[in-house]
Amino acid sequence: MKERTFTFNSNILKVMMNQLRLLSIILILIGSSCISAKQEEPKDEIIIEDQELQAAKSWYESNLVLNENPDEVGQMGSWEGKPIWSNYKIYNQNDGKRVIEVQFDWETVKIPGHLNVEGFNKKYVLQILILYPQKDGDFAAYLLSIYPDEPKELNYADFKEGGYYNHPKSFSGIYHFHRPDGRFSGGWVIEDGVRTRQIKSLKSTK
Repeated sequence: MKERTFTFNSNILKVMMNQLRLLSIILILIGSSCISAKQEEPKDEIIIEDQELQAAKSWYESNLVLNENPDEVGQMGSWEGKPIWSNYKIYNQNDGKRVIEVQFDWETVKIPGHLNVEGFNKKYVLQILILYPQKDGDFAAYLLSIYPDEPKELNYADFKEGGYYNHPKSFSGIYHFHRPDGRFSGGWVIEDGVRTRQIKSLKSTK
């Protein structure tokens, strides 16, 4: 039986090698452009968020900061304290609304009657400033007060992660929302991270 021999044209080999090199270059360029796009995207988002935060801060300081002159007090009713602007979260809700949340460093805070018992301290209350940007440059503002059922300090990072509408699974207590003029706007009763009841008035809080 005769042994078969195969010959390979060197020109064909050169063409194939050149094509492989070209393909490698194309893939590298595509990969580089994707990485670049991913790197630029967060940077753009950071710039946008910074602009939004500065706009919110300017609006807040112009509209809700208490003046030293008691005859010139602004709209801020029972909100005594100041936002911690370095501790914020900006995101879109499921309905598309833009939300800016800022931890609020309160000076005085009201405690619901059913929690005003021995062992419950004001340091256990967490407050968050919630701002909804409006088309005209204005903001709809709310102050969220979070009260745990049991005396324990709350970590803002646990509540910041999911936004005010999502609750840590380990949390049981109540949420109270107030408007800048001090009016109660509503709230929730929460058990193990799940909203079990809506609070429509402070009288209905147990």
